[in-house]
Amino acid sequence: MSEPRKKPGVAFWATVVLVGLALYVLGAGPAAWMIENDWPAPAIAEVLMWFYSPLGWLYDNAPEPFCRVMDWYAGLWSQ
Repeated sequence: MSEPRKKPGVAFWATVVLVGLALYVLGAGPAAWMIENDWPAPAIAEVLMWFYSPLGWLYDNAPEPFCRVMDWYAGLWSQ
């Protein structure tokens, strides 16, 4: 018989959360590019703006180093 499988631990779920947050932040660049270039339909653009609005709030309220990094990353997508 096989041994019972272990349930995912804290390290697994912490990794899932960190990867999810990284993908969320990195996805803001392509989303901004699409909105700037009128690529998605207006309804999709509104959904993207709503989905990434927490990053906009964070940008408005975060310390300067965070804002500089976000400006740099956004600049990569605006060329």
